[in-house]
Amino acid sequence: MQIPNQLKISQKVELLEMVFDIECANRYEINYPNGQRFLLAYETCGFLWKWFLPKQRPCEIHLIDENKNEHFLLKRNFFFFFPSYELFASGELIGKIKRNFAIFHTVYKLFDAQNNFIAKLEGPFWRPWTFNIQNHEGKKIGLIGKKLSGLKELISDADNFSFEIDDSVTEQDSRALVLASTFAVDYDNFDKPAKSKD
Repeated sequence: MQIPNQLKISQKVELLEMVFDIECANRYEINYPNGQRFLLAYETCGFLWKWFLPKQRPCEIHLIDENKNEHFLLKRNFFFFFPSYELFASGELIGKIKRNFAIFHTVYKLFDAQNNFIAKLEGPFWRPWTFNIQNHEGKKIGLIGKKLSGLKELISDADNFSFEIDDSVTEQDSRALVLASTFAVDYDNFDKPAKSKD
């Protein structure tokens, strides 16, 4: 699958979640900048995991097209301190996303299936909604940014992101891995546990 240079990722809010403050499985629309649908994404997770250990829960995020064909599967394993993710395409591992220890910023490192370093995502402490993507040489090759969505975000935990990647990244597995890291950023930094909602 060809991953375009720019995409918008919007989390969808269930009516039950908005009205009754019930935490539901995360769902997303992934669209081209013009609003045309590219992919859909949805989470599968055990209810007990989501309720009792929401921040550390293991889960799977399925990226599917309009015909419900699955193109990518992102898995997050249970963790205590630093989450890690595995990205699959057609049942085969194509890359990994690992969060690293950092004090004044947030850092993720991306690896291919053979554990070769692909890229780094870095979110500065003073700009927690912006994650710069750098290749192994330290050159900026893209950006993941959280967008404020107004009233919907105030009354729910819905998040919206923009995804940009440079033409120099030609390997589609690498592009897919960077796109999948958007969900890692959301889950680890902006996903609000059900118990903590006001």
